[in-house]
Amino acid sequence: MEYEIYDTAPETLPTEAIRMRSVASIHRRFGNADLAGWTIANLGLASGERVIDIGCGVGHITVPLARAVAPDGHAKGIDNETDYAAAWDALDREGLPVSFDLWRWEAPWPWPNGSYDAAVSNFTLTIMPDLDLAVKEIRRILHPNGRLLVTGSAPDDQAEFMQMHWELVGEHPTAEMAARGRDMTAEVLPLLDDIFGPGKRVEFANDLSFPRPQDVAEFYATGKLYGLLATDNRTRDDLLDLIFHAAEAHIAKHGTYVVKRRLLGGLYIKKP
Repeated sequence: MEYEIYDTAPETLPTEAIRMRSVASIHRRFGNADLAGWTIANLGLASGERVIDIGCGVGHITVPLARAVAPDGHAKGIDNETDYAAAWDALDREGLPVSFDLWRWEAPWPWPNGSYDAAVSNFTLTIMPDLDLAVKEIRRILHPNGRLLVTGSAPDDQAEFMQMHWELVGEHPTAEMAARGRDMTAEVLPLLDDIFGPGKRVEFANDLSFPRPQDVAEFYATGKLYGLLATDNRTRDDLLDLIFHAAEAHIAKHGTYVVKRRLLGGLYIKKP
Protein backbone atom coordinates (compact mmCIF):
# COMPACT_ATOMS: atom_id res chain seq x y z
CA MET A 1 0.00 0.00 0.00
CA GLU A 2 0.95 3.64 -0.44
CA TYR A 3 0.79 5.83 2.65
CA GLU A 4 2.55 8.96 1.44
CA ILE A 5 -0.44 11.28 1.76
CA TYR A 6 -0.77 10.35 5.44
CA ASP A 7 2.93 10.57 6.22
CA THR A 8 3.77 12.51 9.37
CA ALA A 9 7.54 12.59 9.11
CA PRO A 10 9.09 15.91 10.17
CA GLU A 11 9.79 16.94 6.56
CA THR A 12 7.56 19.40 4.74
CA LEU A 13 4.24 17.75 3.96
CA PRO A 14 1.93 18.14 0.98
CA THR A 15 -1.18 20.15 1.78
CA GLU A 16 -3.52 17.14 1.62
CA ALA A 17 -1.36 15.28 4.13
CA ILE A 18 -1.53 18.21 6.52
CA ARG A 19 -5.30 18.30 6.17
CA MET A 20 -5.54 14.62 7.01
CA ARG A 21 -3.61 15.10 10.27
CA SER A 22 -6.49 17.01 11.79
CA VAL A 23 -7.94 15.52 14.95
CA ALA A 24 -11.24 17.19 14.11
CA SER A 25 -11.22 15.61 10.66
CA ILE A 26 -10.73 12.12 12.11
CA HIS A 27 -13.51 12.66 14.67
CA ARG A 28 -15.89 13.97 12.02
CA ARG A 29 -15.25 11.24 9.46
CA PHE A 30 -15.29 8.20 11.73
CA GLY A 31 -16.77 9.22 15.06
CA ASN A 32 -20.16 9.57 16.69
CA ALA A 33 -19.51 12.90 18.42
CA ASP A 34 -18.65 16.43 17.28
CA LEU A 35 -15.44 17.80 18.83
CA ALA A 36 -15.95 21.28 17.36
CA GLY A 37 -19.56 21.47 18.54
CA TRP A 38 -18.57 20.24 22.00
CA THR A 39 -15.89 22.92 22.18
CA ILE A 40 -18.29 25.69 21.14
CA ALA A 41 -20.95 24.54 23.61
CA ASN A 42 -18.51 24.42 26.53
CA LEU A 43 -17.19 27.89 25.76
CA GLY A 44 -20.71 29.24 25.28
CA LEU A 45 -19.62 31.24 22.23
CA ALA A 46 -21.93 33.91 20.88
CA SER A 47 -21.97 36.17 17.85
CA GLY A 48 -19.69 39.16 18.22
CA GLU A 49 -17.11 37.50 20.48
CA ARG A 50 -13.39 37.11 19.81
CA VAL A 51 -11.90 33.65 20.32
CA ILE A 52 -8.36 32.33 19.92
CA ASP A 53 -7.50 28.69 19.11
CA ILE A 54 -4.08 27.96 20.64
CA GLY A 55 -2.32 25.13 18.84
CA CYS A 56 -4.94 25.19 16.10
CA GLY A 57 -3.23 22.70 13.79
CA VAL A 58 -4.78 22.76 10.35
CA GLY A 59 -7.70 24.92 11.48
CA HIS A 60 -10.60 22.47 11.40
CA ILE A 61 -11.71 23.63 14.87
CA THR A 62 -10.95 27.30 14.18
CA VAL A 63 -13.39 27.57 11.28
CA PRO A 64 -16.40 26.30 13.30
CA LEU A 65 -15.35 28.72 16.06
CA ALA A 66 -15.54 31.52 13.49
CA ARG A 67 -18.96 30.31 12.40
CA ALA A 68 -20.14 30.51 16.02
CA VAL A 69 -19.02 34.13 16.51
CA ALA A 70 -19.94 35.45 13.04
CA PRO A 71 -20.75 37.88 11.67
CA ASP A 72 -19.36 40.48 14.07
CA GLY A 73 -16.84 38.42 16.04
CA HIS A 74 -13.52 36.92 15.03
CA ALA A 75 -11.66 33.62 15.45
CA LYS A 76 -7.88 33.42 15.33
CA GLY A 77 -5.85 30.21 15.09
CA ILE A 78 -2.20 30.12 16.13
CA ASP A 79 0.40 27.38 15.89
CA ASN A 80 4.16 27.04 15.66
CA GLU A 81 4.32 24.55 12.77
CA THR A 82 5.33 26.24 9.51
CA ASP A 83 3.85 23.38 7.48
CA TYR A 84 0.39 24.37 8.66
CA ALA A 85 0.54 27.63 6.72
CA ALA A 86 -0.04 25.70 3.48
CA ALA A 87 -3.12 24.08 4.99
CA TRP A 88 -4.43 27.45 6.18
CA ASP A 89 -4.02 28.84 2.66
CA ALA A 90 -5.97 25.90 1.22
CA LEU A 91 -8.68 25.89 3.90
CA ASP A 92 -12.20 26.84 2.88
CA ARG A 93 -12.85 29.77 5.21
CA GLU A 94 -16.43 30.15 3.96
CA GLY A 95 -16.10 33.94 4.03
CA LEU A 96 -16.00 33.79 7.82
CA PRO A 97 -14.14 36.16 10.19
CA VAL A 98 -11.12 33.90 10.74
CA SER A 99 -7.35 34.38 10.51
CA PHE A 100 -4.22 32.39 11.34
CA ASP A 101 -0.77 33.29 12.68
CA LEU A 102 2.46 31.38 13.13
CA TRP A 103 3.86 31.90 16.61
CA ARG A 104 6.83 30.23 18.31
CA TRP A 105 5.40 30.67 21.82
CA GLU A 106 8.04 33.22 22.81
CA ALA A 107 7.15 35.88 25.37
CA PRO A 108 5.48 38.22 25.24
CA TRP A 109 2.68 37.01 23.02
CA PRO A 110 1.82 39.74 20.51
CA TRP A 111 -1.85 40.20 21.45
CA PRO A 112 -2.98 43.00 23.76
CA ASN A 113 -4.28 42.53 27.28
CA GLY A 114 -7.90 41.46 27.37
CA SER A 115 -8.22 41.12 23.61
CA TYR A 116 -10.15 37.80 23.58
CA ASP A 117 -13.43 36.72 25.11
CA ALA A 118 -12.56 33.03 24.92
CA ALA A 119 -9.63 30.71 24.25
CA VAL A 120 -9.32 27.02 23.49
CA SER A 121 -6.29 24.76 23.49
CA ASN A 122 -6.72 21.14 22.44
CA PHE A 123 -3.70 18.87 23.08
CA THR A 124 -1.23 21.78 23.06
CA LEU A 125 -0.54 22.72 26.67
CA THR A 126 0.80 19.24 27.35
CA ILE A 127 3.66 19.91 24.92
CA MET A 128 4.14 23.68 25.31
CA PRO A 129 7.86 24.42 25.90
CA ASP A 130 7.16 26.77 28.83
CA LEU A 131 3.78 25.88 30.32
CA ASP A 132 3.86 28.45 33.11
CA LEU A 133 4.59 31.26 30.63
CA ALA A 134 1.89 30.07 28.23
CA VAL A 135 -0.82 29.91 30.89
CA LYS A 136 0.05 33.39 32.18
CA GLU A 137 0.02 34.80 28.64
CA ILE A 138 -3.35 33.18 27.93
CA ARG A 139 -4.74 34.72 31.09
CA ARG A 140 -3.32 38.12 30.12
CA ILE A 141 -4.90 38.19 26.66
CA LEU A 142 -8.30 37.09 27.96
CA HIS A 143 -10.91 39.72 28.76
CA PRO A 144 -12.15 39.78 32.38
CA ASN A 145 -14.68 36.95 32.67
CA GLY A 146 -13.13 35.41 29.55
CA ARG A 147 -13.34 31.63 29.24
CA LEU A 148 -10.60 29.09 28.61
CA LEU A 149 -11.15 25.46 27.56
CA VAL A 150 -8.21 23.07 27.53
CA THR A 151 -8.14 19.36 26.68
CA GLY A 152 -5.70 16.50 26.44
CA SER A 153 -5.74 12.74 26.28
CA ALA A 154 -7.27 10.79 29.16
CA PRO A 155 -5.22 7.89 30.58
CA ASP A 156 -7.44 5.37 28.78
CA ASP A 157 -7.56 7.30 25.49
CA GLN A 158 -7.43 4.91 22.50
CA ALA A 159 -6.47 2.01 24.78
CA GLU A 160 -7.45 -0.54 22.12
CA PHE A 161 -5.02 1.01 19.69
CA MET A 162 -2.26 1.07 22.27
CA GLN A 163 -2.84 -2.63 22.87
CA MET A 164 -2.60 -3.36 19.15
CA HIS A 165 0.70 -1.50 18.97
CA TRP A 166 2.04 -3.42 21.93
CA GLU A 167 1.03 -6.79 20.46
CA LEU A 168 2.51 -6.03 17.04
CA VAL A 169 5.67 -4.16 17.96
CA GLY A 170 6.44 -5.68 21.34
CA GLU A 171 6.46 -2.38 23.22
CA HIS A 172 3.80 -0.06 24.54
CA PRO A 173 3.97 3.49 23.16
CA THR A 174 2.65 5.09 26.35
CA ALA A 175 6.10 5.64 27.85
CA GLU A 176 7.39 7.45 24.78
CA MET A 177 4.21 9.50 24.52
CA ALA A 178 4.51 10.47 28.18
CA ALA A 179 8.13 11.51 27.64
CA ARG A 180 6.99 13.91 24.91
CA GLY A 181 4.27 15.62 26.93
CA ARG A 182 2.96 16.53 30.35
CA ASP A 183 0.25 14.70 32.23
CA MET A 184 -3.06 16.60 32.11
CA THR A 185 -4.27 15.61 35.57
CA ALA A 186 -0.94 15.80 37.40
CA GLU A 187 0.66 18.84 35.76
CA VAL A 188 -1.46 20.91 33.37
CA LEU A 189 -4.79 21.19 35.20
CA PRO A 190 -3.24 21.86 38.64
CA LEU A 191 -1.22 24.76 37.21
CA LEU A 192 -4.34 26.18 35.55
CA ASP A 193 -6.19 25.84 38.86
CA ASP A 194 -3.43 27.83 40.57
CA ILE A 195 -3.41 30.67 38.03
CA PHE A 196 -7.12 30.90 37.13
CA GLY A 197 -8.71 29.43 40.22
CA PRO A 198 -10.33 25.98 40.33
CA GLY A 199 -11.85 25.06 36.98
CA LYS A 200 -14.66 22.77 35.96
CA ARG A 201 -13.46 19.34 34.83
CA VAL A 202 -14.80 18.29 31.42
CA GLU A 203 -14.65 15.09 29.38
CA PHE A 204 -15.16 14.30 25.72
CA ALA A 205 -15.83 10.77 24.44
CA ASN A 206 -16.02 9.63 20.85
CA ASP A 207 -16.07 6.09 19.51
CA LEU A 208 -14.26 6.03 16.18
CA SER A 209 -15.53 3.21 13.98
CA PHE A 210 -13.29 2.21 11.09
CA PRO A 211 -14.96 0.03 8.44
CA ARG A 212 -11.82 -0.66 6.38
CA PRO A 213 -8.28 -1.66 7.34
CA GLN A 214 -6.87 1.26 5.35
CA ASP A 215 -8.88 3.57 7.59
CA VAL A 216 -7.15 2.11 10.64
CA ALA A 217 -3.76 2.47 8.96
CA GLU A 218 -4.59 6.08 8.12
CA PHE A 219 -5.49 6.79 11.74
CA TYR A 220 -2.19 5.32 12.88
CA ALA A 221 -0.31 7.34 10.29
CA THR A 222 -1.86 10.64 11.36
CA GLY A 223 0.61 10.62 14.22
CA LYS A 224 -1.78 9.99 17.10
CA LEU A 225 0.87 7.56 18.35
CA TYR A 226 3.94 9.75 18.55
CA GLY A 227 6.38 6.86 18.27
CA LEU A 228 5.62 6.71 14.55
CA LEU A 229 7.01 10.20 14.01
CA ALA A 230 10.55 9.29 14.95
CA THR A 231 10.92 6.35 12.59
CA ASP A 232 12.50 6.33 9.16
CA ASN A 233 10.36 5.79 6.07
CA ARG A 234 11.06 2.07 5.79
CA THR A 235 10.27 1.39 9.45
CA ARG A 236 7.16 3.52 9.26
CA ASP A 237 5.86 1.67 6.21
CA ASP A 238 6.58 -1.66 7.87
CA LEU A 239 4.60 -0.60 10.93
CA LEU A 240 1.71 0.55 8.77
CA ASP A 241 1.66 -2.76 6.95
CA LEU A 242 1.52 -4.59 10.28
CA ILE A 243 -1.36 -2.37 11.41
CA PHE A 244 -3.19 -2.84 8.10
CA HIS A 245 -3.09 -6.64 8.23
CA ALA A 246 -3.99 -6.80 11.93
CA ALA A 247 -6.95 -4.49 11.32
CA GLU A 248 -7.95 -6.52 8.26
CA ALA A 249 -8.17 -9.68 10.38
CA HIS A 250 -10.08 -7.86 13.14
CA ILE A 251 -12.61 -6.34 10.72
CA ALA A 252 -13.14 -9.66 8.98
CA LYS A 253 -14.09 -11.15 12.35
CA HIS A 254 -16.00 -8.25 13.95
CA GLY A 255 -17.19 -6.15 11.01
CA THR A 256 -15.50 -2.94 12.13
CA TYR A 257 -12.59 -1.69 14.22
CA VAL A 258 -13.51 0.65 17.09
CA VAL A 259 -11.12 3.01 18.85
CA LYS A 260 -12.48 4.82 21.91
CA ARG A 261 -11.16 8.39 22.09
CA ARG A 262 -11.29 9.83 25.59
CA LEU A 263 -10.27 13.42 26.27
CA LEU A 264 -10.27 15.28 29.56
CA GLY A 265 -9.71 18.90 30.41
CA GLY A 266 -10.84 21.97 32.26
CA LEU A 267 -13.03 25.01 31.73
CA TYR A 268 -11.82 28.22 33.37
CA ILE A 269 -13.08 31.77 33.79
CA LYS A 270 -10.74 34.72 34.23
CA LYS A 271 -11.87 36.54 37.32
CA PRO A 272 -11.90 40.36 37.03
